[in-house]
Amino acid sequence: MTAPELLTGAVDRMVPEGKNVTSPVLIYITTTIGIDGKTRDSHLKYSSNTVFNESALKQVAEYRYKPAMRLGKPVSVIVNLEVRFDPKK
Repeated sequence: MTAPELLTGAVDRMVPEGKNVTSPVLIYITTTIGIDGKTRDSHLKYSSNTVFNESALKQVAEYRYKPAMRLGKPVSVIVNLEVRFDPKK
């Protein structure tokens, strides 16, 4: 089986509510990548700052992948993703 490959995705961007954040924020999300390359059924596993949760879930919803392949056919897979917001960027 081949792993899914990210084709397009949102850049991890800061949100206005996080303007006073001085250190990077990490959010881990579990999601399903379907045979169409779209994410679905995303949910938070961990967040170092809850202000960014909604923005992280919206970003993951925008990601598009080349789907995972098994025996030459696309298959859905569940993956864990890291979304990082860095105030220094």
